[in-house]
Amino acid sequence: MPSDLTLHTQQHLCSTDTPISVENINLQGNILEVPRDITLIQNICFGSSPHVNMSSLSRHGTGRTLERIQSSFSSQYHLRQFDISIDTPNYSHHGSSNKTIRQNALQSGFISQEHEKNNTVIKFHLPAQTGNFRTELAHHNKLGMHVDSSYSFKMKVGQAANDVIFFQVREPGGLMKTMGKDRPPISLHLIEGKKIKIVVNSIYGQQTNKMIATLACPDAWNQFQIKITWDKRKPFIELLINGKNMFSTSCVFGSPTSEKHYSKFGVYIPNQKKVEGIKSTSIYFDNVREVHRKYIPSQTGKHRHHY
Repeated sequence: MPSDLTLHTQQHLCSTDTPISVENINLQGNILEVPRDITLIQNICFGSSPHVNMSSLSRHGTGRTLERIQSSFSSQYHLRQFDISIDTPNYSHHGSSNKTIRQNALQSGFISQEHEKNNTVIKFHLPAQTGNFRTELAHHNKLGMHVDSSYSFKMKVGQAANDVIFFQVREPGGLMKTMGKDRPPISLHLIEGKKIKIVVNSIYGQQTNKMIATLACPDAWNQFQIKITWDKRKPFIELLINGKNMFSTSCVFGSPTSEKHYSKFGVYIPNQKKVEGIKSTSIYFDNVREVHRKYIPSQTGKHRHHY
């Protein structure tokens, strides 16, 4: 049985009208990786925009909605829900961001609004020079733990360094800062411009580090959906790509003493803190959504899945 789950695609996949899929199975420890097809047809590879369907998550949550955000990035107004997080020699800012700070970030070129047909998307760009290692938007909520959270976005790649974190959730302060070595509990990595890797961390160390998919068309829009249950007794993580379940686990993540969490998306390249990169990185996002609900344990005590 293979040690990880990787979807391989045929070279002509971007130009075929016939859905193509290859699937593998892995069941290891308490990490359940279910075989799922990423079905890619011609129009996706030529720039169609996948529809976001939050109900396709196997366990979206039934509790009362505590917060819901959606951003289309058609104007600076739509950035008001996010804080700037940029680390470069030319411009740096972290934390609370007012209109002036967001305007300065847009003028820096590390974050920009790009027009695409009848739409406006957000672009994150980092040159390859040493010290250019972060350009992200962060959304800080005030919900605390015991929450069912669903995150979704569309993402496409212009070009990218070998290892780019493009989405992460964090538990600020507390033991994840010290014992957890300030690592994010959950992060999604873009490897070699097309492979998707998920990394799960806790105060006890790294829980999983796995390649889970290869995007057939990274330069076209691909839809990502992430479900996280922030409950330390019954934690849960699920990832869908283009509507297909690629990864789920009930392994422990983060710290049992954490009191809050937040999300970040964009471009983070730790290797460029002290070493020059191989090439500049540009990644685009659209339709960024978050839905947070009060966590209500299921009657059976188990998470439900649609297989």
